[in-house]
Amino acid sequence: MREQLVALALLSALAQGCASATLSCDRSSLLEQAPARQPHTEAASGPTLVHRVAPGPPIDGVADAIGVAVGGGIGCAALTTGGVACWRFVQAAPSDSASRSFEPKAELLVGLKSVKQVAAGRQRHCALHTNGQVSCWQFGAGAGSLQPTELRTLRGIEEGTSLTMHYRSNTGCSVLRGGQLRCFGDASIDGLGFRHPVGTRYGYDAVERPGLSARVAMVALSQSHVCSMDTRGAVRCWGWGYPGAELVPGLIGPQAIHGGDGLSCGLMGDDTVRCWGAPGRLGDGSTFAQGDFVEAPRVIPALSGATSLSIGNAACALLADGTARCWGRNNNGSVGDGTRETRFVPVPVCGLRDATAIAAGDQTCALLRNGRVYCWGYVAAVN
Repeated sequence: MREQLVALALLSALAQGCASATLSCDRSSLLEQAPARQPHTEAASGPTLVHRVAPGPPIDGVADAIGVAVGGGIGCAALTTGGVACWRFVQAAPSDSASRSFEPKAELLVGLKSVKQVAAGRQRHCALHTNGQVSCWQFGAGAGSLQPTELRTLRGIEEGTSLTMHYRSNTGCSVLRGGQLRCFGDASIDGLGFRHPVGTRYGYDAVERPGLSARVAMVALSQSHVCSMDTRGAVRCWGWGYPGAELVPGLIGPQAIHGGDGLSCGLMGDDTVRCWGAPGRLGDGSTFAQGDFVEAPRVIPALSGATSLSIGNAACALLADGTARCWGRNNNGSVGDGTRETRFVPVPVCGLRDATAIAAGDQTCALLRNGRVYCWGYVAAVN
């Protein structure tokens, strides 16, 4: 009986969330209506900020993207040409009160070639190149040029097959062709079990995590723990909630794993999504006040057909039909449901269609089949 009541409560919460999102969205695609639509406004002392709470117009200057990443208030796209284009989001009120638009405009980065994947951290962004190497860089502060500074190739990654970073840190990891896991970052990475030998430098040398005997197939970074999946489908985590490299209980044979802000999830072969981590972040209807770290993965409702996940300020699942559902913190509209209300269960992203990839950081972006990128969760204008 208790399980039935919990299920009914979750379905009720989901229905209310979807109804609210539907009421907030235009019937036609917001991708078409965005330029004429008035986004949510927030009264503030001084200027009125206009928040983009659903997919806005396509990012100016990006027309042929193959991948997208968001972190540190900056979005970047890997292009079919092998280059990288990046844009900056406005996240707070400007120093003056002049009315103007802040829709992002991309700038092609100089010095980056043969890129097949981009990843975004807090102060550093990185790219995986077709030769398996990883290069990282920083951006200057403020709203000036987006050209990279301190562009360097990392040591220790020669045959990388994938690249992932956490959007609120400078930690990143790559899985090598031979199944080794190499990670990099600042001194906080040592708290996750990585050790820098004498002669190596934080941020410039990728190092191994001792104790992983099986070949690694995928890695997921959360803000406070790291999880790896080996080629047999076993998932081990270490960090917050996991004193050592421990098996995640009840998670058998996921197709992929993803991590983010206090949360990790597995895409399962039975067409479900299972998540574990901090209550209120899971997407199962639990709130922030309900208990401690959740070790055993829970099935998240309304995500049947999910093909990939990205976890940032909001957590988002891309579905097989090209739509997306998001949940989580929504103070800046990063859920994309037309509101700024926290969502504890997944709700549809307004008007999103034909998406092939999704990237969540402080803001959220989706890559469409036509190579254009649409974003939400940022300040679009000041009135």
